[in-house]
Amino acid sequence: MLNGSNLLAIAIAVGTSKTLQIPYLEDTTQYASGNTDLDTDFGNKDGCIGIMRTSVAAWLYVRTNSQWRNVQLS
Repeated sequence: MLNGSNLLAIAIAVGTSKTLQIPYLEDTTQYASGNTDLDTDFGNKDGCIGIMRTSVAAWLYVRTNSQWRNVQLS
């Protein structure tokens, strides 16, 4: 897992089809899809992704065309 400029060693079970772990953030509020805080949390280039869990829902964020888009996960 990459944290800033540091690579963190964490234990993770690798699935039979391999495993890709994306950034996961727990927060008390959902960011607006264009919030620049998402750049800090998940990266500032197109193709960056992350999951945020709030007290009421989980959200998948994807950065495309220089904008953050999101969808609520069930």
